[in-house]
Amino acid sequence: MINEEESKMTLPDFIPQVGLRFSFKDTNFEVTYVHNNVVRFSAVNGGKISNIPINSFSERYKTGEIQCTSAPHKLLLNDQLFDKTRRAENYIKVVITTLDDYFSHKKIGAVIPEIAEKISDPSPPSTSTVIRWVRRYLENDHNLFNLYKEKPGNKYFRFTAQMEQIIFNAIDEVINDKKLALTVQNIEDSINRKMLEQDINEEPPSTRTIQRKLKLYDPYKLIKATEGTRIAHQTLKAAGRKIKSPFILAIVEIDTHILDIIVIDSTTNLPLGRPFLSCAIDVQTRANVGYYISMLPPSATTTLALLKNMLLRPSQGLPGGIPSLIVPDNGVEFKNSALSHICNHLKITIQPAQNRNPDNKAHIERFFGTLTFGIIQQLPGTTYSNPKARGDYDSKKHASVTLENLKSYVDEWIHNIYHCSIHSMTGRAPMLFWEDASQSCPPLTISTDEVDIIARRPISRKIHKGQVKFEYLTYFSHALATLEANGLTDVIVMIDELNLEHVYVKHPSIKEPIKAESTDPDYTKNLSLQEHLEIRKELKLVSQADKQRLGKHRVWYARWKLYERIQKDACSKNKKLKQLKLELPETLKNLLDQDIRTVSQPADSSNSIFISSSKMDLLNQSNLDDDFGTLEFDDE
Repeated sequence: MINEEESKMTLPDFIPQVGLRFSFKDTNFEVTYVHNNVVRFSAVNGGKISNIPINSFSERYKTGEIQCTSAPHKLLLNDQLFDKTRRAENYIKVVITTLDDYFSHKKIGAVIPEIAEKISDPSPPSTSTVIRWVRRYLENDHNLFNLYKEKPGNKYFRFTAQMEQIIFNAIDEVINDKKLALTVQNIEDSINRKMLEQDINEEPPSTRTIQRKLKLYDPYKLIKATEGTRIAHQTLKAAGRKIKSPFILAIVEIDTHILDIIVIDSTTNLPLGRPFLSCAIDVQTRANVGYYISMLPPSATTTLALLKNMLLRPSQGLPGGIPSLIVPDNGVEFKNSALSHICNHLKITIQPAQNRNPDNKAHIERFFGTLTFGIIQQLPGTTYSNPKARGDYDSKKHASVTLENLKSYVDEWIHNIYHCSIHSMTGRAPMLFWEDASQSCPPLTISTDEVDIIARRPISRKIHKGQVKFEYLTYFSHALATLEANGLTDVIVMIDELNLEHVYVKHPSIKEPIKAESTDPDYTKNLSLQEHLEIRKELKLVSQADKQRLGKHRVWYARWKLYERIQKDACSKNKKLKQLKLELPETLKNLLDQDIRTVSQPADSSNSIFISSSKMDLLNQSNLDDDFGTLEFDDE
């Protein structure tokens, strides 16, 4: 116990203060907090948080390992204060380590002459002064640095030293126990338990007293205990350095955001859920250089659709072109996809963002906020950003915007409002900035036909009976039958992952590619590869008996199950979202079980058409007779 107290009280020669910047092994850091003889510091680049004992910091500074790079006045104590603190340290050390009562004038008065003689103190302090030093030492969590700093408020020690120790031990216990929530009630329970164990009859601290004690703690520890390490790092880390782009399209940030609005089906007017917006922002001009709205979550497919939109925009007189470097969604798989093929062909560098680090894509995050408050939350059916902002507003009831209408609204807002407004960081309107920058460094562009060709994934296949197959889909052409008759069966099939309605087939013996149509055009029309693969997974889960009952409609049932799973996945990734009740469409329900009676309104014969895909928007042309589940923020 004595060694522990002595180690706590050993005053280092150099005391870092908040704001001090130093370097260690050519890496720059900044002191962000000093608490309980521990220095918390953050890396200047990246903001990663670390800790070091204050004595270790002092020793490394003296040996030259740590170099002060700025604000040296935040490191050294002035000589007068340093000597005074050293003098008080000697008296406090003896009282804390040798006496059982820290506030007894009689006992402290007996040891003061011995201490004064030992340290050659010509003017020994009074017992009241030593008691005041001890009190401040304990009040400041065993910190010697504030002994001579006057603090407003009550000047008297409210509890005995033993009770003070119990209070701080109880707080530490709750903070460090991951199974306990950091609440005043849990701290009070811990204090009462310790008082009972140690047979203390003193009045316990009030709720307000505990709240004041908590304010003395490092906010990093408190946030970490209540919200986790990630939130603590994120909260106490300042935004990073600005990302500078030397010319237009040098750096393009790409991200996907779930929009705060429920869209409806254009045919049945039934809710479809909340759509996803994939967007691209040019870092230099802040201009929007591409976007894609769909019901599909982030993937290589949606990023490909966004990139195609970016490449085609120059032909429409809009900002866009071939970027040098893109910073896409973290976690999106690029390997062996059309996206990787087009990036390799156009020499586009892919630099995925660091997970959960908004500094990597600060500009696109800012754009999403501007878009949300500028247009999305002004539309009927908005879910707002949180339950408090939404209040009693029934988003599902007021939903009246179709996906196509939403696209037109967003498009008009971007071109007529966002691009024409002065950006707070650049001081210029993004569109005018883009036009001026394009004069000195025009963006690289390619033709529409070239985009259609290179945005396809090549795969090797063999012709059989005038057909080629890909992922259980079959494509035919009479020209392929001719190649097969000539023994030329090994071909390259060019797949458009955004639309599987048709493919192109290449062979070295012919100059122009052959267009092959799908043998199931109703299913493959505007069907994306991602959607098709997910539907195949759902089909495997459908029992053989259900397949027999559903017959030709089993694919539509699988697509409905896919839509249900997309909503569940979105909810699992964002705990603020909740899934409304999702009923099986009446037509499919009747096919599976004729005895099922639904509580919904009778099916309208005009609404019995099954789901078809339109422009890759999942179930957008759905004609189901009952509501789909939608995503809303939880009310709690």
